[in-house]
Amino acid sequence: MAPKLSLARLKALKSAFLKYQQKVHPDLFSGQGEKETWAKAWSGRVNDAFRVLEGELSRAEYLLSISDVVIGEADAVTDPELLMSIMETREELDDATTESEVSAIRLTNKDNAKETLGKLSEAFGKEPPDLDAARNLVIKLRYLQNVENVCREWSPGKRIELQH
Repeated sequence: MAPKLSLARLKALKSAFLKYQQKVHPDLFSGQGEKETWAKAWSGRVNDAFRVLEGELSRAEYLLSISDVVIGEADAVTDPELLMSIMETREELDDATTESEVSAIRLTNKDNAKETLGKLSEAFGKEPPDLDAARNLVIKLRYLQNVENVCREWSPGKRIELQH
């Protein structure tokens, strides 16, 4: 039976991470040879898993990957609405001359990301999960994350690089 796909709450995820880390932390096995080596390896794996699962985008990409759905870096955006949004946001950022204009773009972007995450959670929550919708939403979320990064690094006159 395949695992149920979910965008679990971060608090529950953090709790599980700490529980497992308490069981495999290398300090518990200090000076115990192979057990210490084993603990270091497993502790690293637990840390790596948490890093993947704590980020909403990386968690969604992981959930897709365990269902053999992979999104390549060069996969094109095919949703005409998203393409239009990308072009409009790029133009808004190019035209922005003040921090307050960029803050407004950033706020709209955060609202869009929140809405997209809600839809993504719904797609994963269906039985069976709607992997096509989830894939398209992850592509959108990548774009929205890129907009957030550009807004955070924005300064007057700096060249805008929106990736999609």
